[in-house]
Amino acid sequence: MKDRFFIIRYCVRSPKEPFATPRLGITVSRRVGNAVVRNRIKRIIREFFRSKRNLLPESADLNVIAQADTAGQPGHLLTAALQTLFENIKTCEDD
Repeated sequence: MKDRFFIIRYCVRSPKEPFATPRLGITVSRRVGNAVVRNRIKRIIREFFRSKRNLLPESADLNVIAQADTAGQPGHLLTAALQTLFENIKTCEDD
């Protein structure tokens, strides 16, 4: 899944694994900005994942990759983009 701000790569693990809950990986390269900007984006992604974990299938592994356009964007715009991508993941898994 991809949009202007994020690329999300995901796979679903076997449900037989113990403690099958969604897991998150975050990639924010130096191309996005300095350390302050990168850490802000990571905090936004982590908080969104924590609060919206129920939108994802159980035992999903996600890697959220921030694009260079995320730098300087307001938080509400980034969370709206993440919301759309998470909902698309949910609909792909329901098919």
